[in-house]
Amino acid sequence: MKRVIGVLLVVVSLLRPAVAETLSPRAFAEEFAKAFRSAAPNAMVELVGDLEIIVRRPAGIRTVNLANFYTIYSREPERLKDLIQTQVALLVSPRRTTLDPSRIIPVVKDRAWLREYQEKVKASGGRQEQLVEDLNGELVISYAEDTPNAMHHLTTDDYSGDRRELHALAIKNLLRVLPKIEMRVLDEYVSIISAGEDYTPSILLLDDVWTGGQIKVKGEIVVAVPARDVILVTGSRSGKMTNFRAFAAELYAKGPYSLSDRLFVYRNNGFTIYGRN
Repeated sequence: MKRVIGVLLVVVSLLRPAVAETLSPRAFAEEFAKAFRSAAPNAMVELVGDLEIIVRRPAGIRTVNLANFYTIYSREPERLKDLIQTQVALLVSPRRTTLDPSRIIPVVKDRAWLREYQEKVKASGGRQEQLVEDLNGELVISYAEDTPNAMHHLTTDDYSGDRRELHALAIKNLLRVLPKIEMRVLDEYVSIISAGEDYTPSILLLDDVWTGGQIKVKGEIVVAVPARDVILVTGSRSGKMTNFRAFAAELYAKGPYSLSDRLFVYRNNGFTIYGRN
């Protein structure tokens, strides 16, 4: 068991950018927060999780997702100052007044993230309702505008149209920007799917991936999304579900990209919570 978990961690590490001798996600976000406070002394700046920041100003509240920036920084640590300057410039510039529909994508998050996010917004005096919908009892779909410099999670003030049309549009946009999906067979029981740090959990929303026949398992498809950059896949009749749960728990506990410690089964064109978690 320990040997297999060790192999899994080595494989997963290959899917992540090297972060040796770099700031942790939290420390990275704190550097941005300090720069924001300096550039906008009258703003209230708060961290939400490891890589998201809420900036409250008289003109309104702006949420900043630093995941894209951290990916760049992890590969090019010497660009830290440049990345901070770029994002601060966006912060002090006038807030966008129009939403670019071609950049709206669906982002899969856990409910703990949503609760914390909403609590921070309310604590900052905001009243916006996040533009989300349920995926299942553990996960939600948060719609976001994915710009070259940041990812802005939308509110119902940003979009009030038909949700089915929004979902279809977001999936279409996701397919356009999604990096190549990597599928690796770890052993006869477990496979790994990844498409980078920003979009991997959203693969759960792509029915063709799960119904196209490329994923072959015994029984129903069961997945775990312990971190933002990896989906683990097995079959409900693999006979190794205890081991699979241990794999997922190990990755979830290690962080810092933790998402959920639950298992999910693909049924009726969607993922629901699997069995006893």
